[in-house]
Amino acid sequence: MNSPDSPKAFLSHASDDKARFVRRFASRLMDNGVNVWLDEWEINPGDNPVRKIFEEGLPSCQVVILVMSAISVQKPWVREELDAAFVKKIEGQARLIPVRLDRCQMPECLKTTRWESIDDLTNYDAAFTRILNGIFSHYPKPTLGPAPPYSQSPVLAISNLNQVDSLLFEKACRIEVEQGHTLVDDETWLKTLAGMGLTEEQIADSQEILEEYGFIERHLTIGPHRIYAFTITLSGFQEFATIAVPNFSDVVSQVAAVLVRQEHITGETIATALGQPLRIVEHILELLESRNLIQVSRQHGGDYMTVWNVSVKLRRAVAGDV
Repeated sequence: MNSPDSPKAFLSHASDDKARFVRRFASRLMDNGVNVWLDEWEINPGDNPVRKIFEEGLPSCQVVILVMSAISVQKPWVREELDAAFVKKIEGQARLIPVRLDRCQMPECLKTTRWESIDDLTNYDAAFTRILNGIFSHYPKPTLGPAPPYSQSPVLAISNLNQVDSLLFEKACRIEVEQGHTLVDDETWLKTLAGMGLTEEQIADSQEILEEYGFIERHLTIGPHRIYAFTITLSGFQEFATIAVPNFSDVVSQVAAVLVRQEHITGETIATALGQPLRIVEHILELLESRNLIQVSRQHGGDYMTVWNVSVKLRRAVAGDV
């Protein structure tokens, strides 16, 4: 027994297609919850076929399935009556689903409607599933999964960089702060990025972009590598520090004031006195040095910085701030 909620589909076809396809197709639709209006099931001897079709069949159906074949397209009603006005009238009352057999040439009026082609009349499971989806207005779109972890991480807005590039550069800078020097080896960086849903290609491309914009310098090596150890540039780390270090300009002023007063002259003692990470303080010393405001000496491979001269310009700038 048909459920009152079952969609009702009018099956329009050529009689010549009934035995080879339409009957089995209609029965299969019925087996899958579609109440099919098929002429030989609905019109008995003594009935008026035209009245049954146009007063009972079509008006009661939510779907019209139009079976087109090499046989039906030659029928006079298709050539003469199946036009844009007829299709528009059907679509105004029901959902029109054309089904193409024999790879026939579809009428011009149906070419703007998505049809389903059936090439093998004995094996068309995938096409049948799509027809059912059309009848029940079901769109088999996969469930939306979670976004990759890297897209959910808060990201600093760093100039010229997209979300992935900014995130990767920020991670590198935080590694630098943690380890206290500018060299970031590829293994440490990749370990930090593990579990973020990034591909090797994304990471390698990001490295190239970061170098192109002057944020890092890659240490290229011979071999089948795409990801390399790298050094963060002074200007690159400055971009990060300006955004990521709270009140960074005030920290710069505090370091300058300590140097002018000669309270401390090494990066390590200044960092301890100000309660700042050593790498932040050493970056500020490098920044002041690059502007010819101080002169420094380096020991132990450059990891230990001592200020041995403070310029008059910096002294006056600090005096003006006081």
